Amino acid sequence: MVRDPLELLKAHAAGVDNVVSLLTDITTQQVEMLAALMDSNRCEAVSLF
Repeated sequence: MVRDPLELLKAHAAGVDNVVSLLTDITTQQVEMLAALMDSNRCEAVSLF
């Protein structure tokens, strides 16, 4: 998860397939939605850059 869209492009160019860019501050609802998505996809960790 990156804040700047340019960081998303850099990560993708470096071979990272699953990158999300947040254009604004993340809300509580978005965190809950991300947690549900991670749970359904059996993702155990998130890296914030």
